[in-house]
Amino acid sequence: LNWNETPVGAIAILADPLQYLTSLTSLNFGNNQIRFEGMKILAPVLQHLTSLTSLNLGKNRIGVEGMRILAPVLQHLTSLTCLNLSGNEIGDEGMRILAPVLQHLTSLTSLDLGWNKIGDEGIKLLAPGLQHLVCLRNLDLTSHQIDNEKSNLCDLLELMPNLTRVKVDSDIYV
Repeated sequence: LNWNETPVGAIAILADPLQYLTSLTSLNFGNNQIRFEGMKILAPVLQHLTSLTSLNLGKNRIGVEGMRILAPVLQHLTSLTCLNLSGNEIGDEGMRILAPVLQHLTSLTSLDLGWNKIGDEGIKLLAPGLQHLVCLRNLDLTSHQIDNEKSNLCDLLELMPNLTRVKVDSDIYV
């Protein structure tokens, strides 16, 4: 379902049968530009897909309001190992919403939060949630507004010794 720029009406059509695929392990709904309106339809369906290990919702421009709807659902997807929320325009406020949910996603090995306009404040807000992700190996924070104050990012990374790949801007730190 990737790269379709799926209209809201099509999401509504897909939503009903999708909720019955309870053994589904991977869902790639990235690059569809579903925005907040589409997330209102998709989020209630996702709560039934508790077998998901990989969820790509990247580049959907859901915004902070979309994150408010998605976050309560994510906490029930405890089997997730890969989560892509890149390019959703959620910013620092989105990190405030996401951070408490991360404590439920302890199986995550890969988390992509790139291209979300996260600033230093967002990194501070995210840090407590990331501390619970003991299995996390890959963290993508590409293209954020943390250039001037990387101290919070450094402090965060010190708390996560199991990381093997961190991407910030176009730099990859191992």
